[in-house]
Amino acid sequence: MPDPAERNRVIERADPSSEPRPAPQAIVSEQDAAQLLADIVEAVAQAETNFEVAMQTWQQSENEIRTSWMSAQLAVTRLSQTVSRLDGIIFSQPLAGTDTKATASQLKGRVDAIVIAARQELAANEPN
Repeated sequence: MPDPAERNRVIERADPSSEPRPAPQAIVSEQDAAQLLADIVEAVAQAETNFEVAMQTWQQSENEIRTSWMSAQLAVTRLSQTVSRLDGIIFSQPLAGTDTKATASQLKGRVDAIVIAARQELAANEPN
């Protein structure tokens, strides 16, 4: 027999954020794109360093393998998210044919290959 008090219970749900996300700004000038690229290159370098440290820690760990594996997964995700910031430059129509766009595409391709290889390695070696 159902409890009568259950009929009056309040179902609580998470309140979705009412804050709108800022729309990405269109990149129209080569100077803006070059500055953004320089900022992203610096962020990617830092993310790559963090990724390499996390992967080495995971590969050399004897204790807490699951924790170091998860840290390596997180580092791969952060690296992937950081390099995805290049999409604004790569898919910008006004930058078609520019050196900035070519550099961004090359960097994204290189880092994407690293991310894919790391994800495959981590997936193949997931600890129980």
